Amino acid sequence: MKKMICNVLAIGLVAASLTGCTQNNEPKTNPDSKQAAPETIVPPTTGPTRLVLAHVHAGKYGEALNNLVREFNRKQDKVYVTTKLVYGDYEGIINEELMKTELPDIFQGGHSYLSYIKNNVDIVPVQQFVEAKKMDLSDFNANLLEFGKSEDDGKLYGMPFAISTPIIYYNKDLFKQAGLDPEKPPTTFDEVRQYAKKLADAEMQGVYYNYSISGNWMMQALIEGFGGKIADTEFRFNSSEGERALQYLVDLIHSDKSMPNISESEAYGRFIYGKLGMFISTSASIKSILDTSTFEVGTAPFPTDGKNPRKVPGGGNSLYITKSTPEKEAAAWEFIKFATSAEGSVLFAQSTGYMTTSKSAVAQGGGMEQYIAANEQFQAPYDQFDDIVRWYNPPIALETKFHTILQKNVLYALTGAKSSKKALDDSLAEMSSYNK
Repeated sequence: MKKMICNVLAIGLVAASLTGCTQNNEPKTNPDSKQAAPETIVPPTTGPTRLVLAHVHAGKYGEALNNLVREFNRKQDKVYVTTKLVYGDYEGIINEELMKTELPDIFQGGHSYLSYIKNNVDIVPVQQFVEAKKMDLSDFNANLLEFGKSEDDGKLYGMPFAISTPIIYYNKDLFKQAGLDPEKPPTTFDEVRQYAKKLADAEMQGVYYNYSISGNWMMQALIEGFGGKIADTEFRFNSSEGERALQYLVDLIHSDKSMPNISESEAYGRFIYGKLGMFISTSASIKSILDTSTFEVGTAPFPTDGKNPRKVPGGGNSLYITKSTPEKEAAAWEFIKFATSAEGSVLFAQSTGYMTTSKSAVAQGGGMEQYIAANEQFQAPYDQFDDIVRWYNPPIALETKFHTILQKNVLYALTGAKSSKKALDDSLAEMSSYNK
């Protein structure tokens, strides 16, 4: 394994001191990451090539992944895959699992950490198998396929597997009680703010933006939604657009008192128990929210500022193969082919809310198209399909510190310890000390 630098993430300590609760960062798979690990798949002692897949999906998401793995194991007898849950989301994969002497054969890497993985982990680029097998990728959505490619050399290093976008979840019953049309969800940030004011009262909160998600995913969506950028050739998050985006959250909490300053898991719980009108978070939670809510749930695309086009970062992960033996590497590719095929991706998408990467699956008559027709809440992420942009990959010098530093200062702003401008400027100053 190439030389790797271990980064100790301090954001949990900062979050606890500022908010009085533990922040859990997963686009992860959300509040279910706090649940117990899913049932372990026990491999046979002899026979097929055995592989370990390291992943971040706990609870129902882990069971969805295990069901996918079981289906692969059932359909053939040459490869047998077992799963290993890694806590701490994509940062946990990088800072813990990939620091071990014995690496997993396959692992999930967040889309925002492709550059880090490419430069620090001994992997076999999947491009090698695509070319050797002359694999037809015409059914794979070309835009989503880019999430596995390096922006440096255009080579395909990981195979995009789980894709999510931020969407609005809303309680239709609470909308009716507040005099809002449950069939007309908000479409702009201002409308979200106005709806939240009407929904909030002594026992109810109006809205919660899931700002703590891994890799500053939600902050990227907000900043780009206000017409800004996280970065291009330089950091841009401390622009006037970035300040407006962060101040928007501050105002929801302190001026309007319509957004609670609580953890992701607490907000999730309040929403499913009917104490929160709108929950703006990852589409990966659709199935979980539908299964646990006792009211009619509506979903809608992520809002815009009404002036700039919607830009939503594609969250989720790609599957990577670590270097081992030719036999194991080839076996890992067989599993990845199945997991990212129309059959595999639809199976996982229907059980979660992650988007399928297969064009045929969402075409007329496809497995996902039929499922959406019967389950309309799954439509929202596909309504903004053309608005998906790449999840920002921080410079190698920063690695996971990019998330730690910006998230820390966002929390300072949300608690009133810093102004929005100072929080962003301080983030830039601290990042610049690493990125020289």
